[in-house]
Amino acid sequence: MKNVFSFFNVLAAGVLALTVAAMSWVNRPPPTPEVPNYVLSERLPVEVPVYYLDAGGQKLVSEKRNVPVVQGDQNAQGTAEAALTVWSQGPSTAGLKAAVPAELPVPRVWLRGDNYFVSLPAAYRDLGYSVSGEYLMLCSMTRTLLEKQGLDVTFLVEGKNVTTIGQVDLRQPLNRQDCKDL
Repeated sequence: MKNVFSFFNVLAAGVLALTVAAMSWVNRPPPTPEVPNYVLSERLPVEVPVYYLDAGGQKLVSEKRNVPVVQGDQNAQGTAEAALTVWSQGPSTAGLKAAVPAELPVPRVWLRGDNYFVSLPAAYRDLGYSVSGEYLMLCSMTRTLLEKQGLDVTFLVEGKNVTTIGQVDLRQPLNRQDCKDL
């Protein structure tokens, strides 16, 4: 009978032992993660100018509104979301008109660098506004968002690029200069 403890038998037994140890280490259950300790930040009131239509529906008029925002002025994304929420609810001052009916959903907004992206719900395509009415609606959002910061606003519909909404060309973002005379 040959030697049971030959070099190759000992080496094979060592490799087998290492394989079993590695398999048990790989198959061990993952550690239970700790629950994060979320601290709800206080919502601070931020005064934002929100643009609505004048009584004749021809010009944009600013109305100062206080909106609650987590981290106050430091949170540009939250301020933009709150401003568009208030914008969609309509004015509180007599003599001003909302740019859209209050029952429409609030547009979603994102801030990337100095550029805003506004995703309009599909219902905004079917408002039946004239070209000037559609342009006033888009400019009221643009001026509301760009009042404090930002360079331009790109409009999307349902999160997708579109060439037009109604008759207004949306291939290029709107900026302050596009809406300054309204």
